[in-house]
Amino acid sequence: VTAQKEMEKALQAAHDDLERRVGERTADLDILNKYLQTAHGALRFSNDRLTGIIDGTKDLIAALDLNFRFIAVNEAYAAQVVAMGGRKPEVGAVLTGMLAHLPGEEARVATNWERALNGEEFSADYAVGEGDLGTGESSRTYEVKYSAIRDGKGVLIGATLIARDV
Repeated sequence: VTAQKEMEKALQAAHDDLERRVGERTADLDILNKYLQTAHGALRFSNDRLTGIIDGTKDLIAALDLNFRFIAVNEAYAAQVVAMGGRKPEVGAVLTGMLAHLPGEEARVATNWERALNGEEFSADYAVGEGDLGTGESSRTYEVKYSAIRDGKGVLIGATLIARDV
């Protein structure tokens, strides 16, 4: 009987210790969860602000990662691609095929993005003809600037395009 009582005591002590540890871990996780919720709110606020900034300009803005996937695109850029008869670019979409119906333009666009995604920063004038606009508007000329995107350590992670109607 004494051995059984001691075993019950040991089992109860182990149970109590486990309950205490689970409680501590739960409290730690609650603190971490509140921190993550705050960080998520701040990130959402920053993202909304950035989206407002890039959509608030008439300049065309887009950014690609090293796999030619859009990581940012403003409404002006998307509208121009659609006006040319292309598919609307969206974050996550691949650049390839956006202008498949205009193979010469698609090749020129891809070549410029490839240069930028290799770290080259450059500007180019880009003429869009009346037939390319798809809106009945006269031709336009854009001053297009390509820039590299680098992380905090200077590693190339993508490229941006900013185009202004001149």
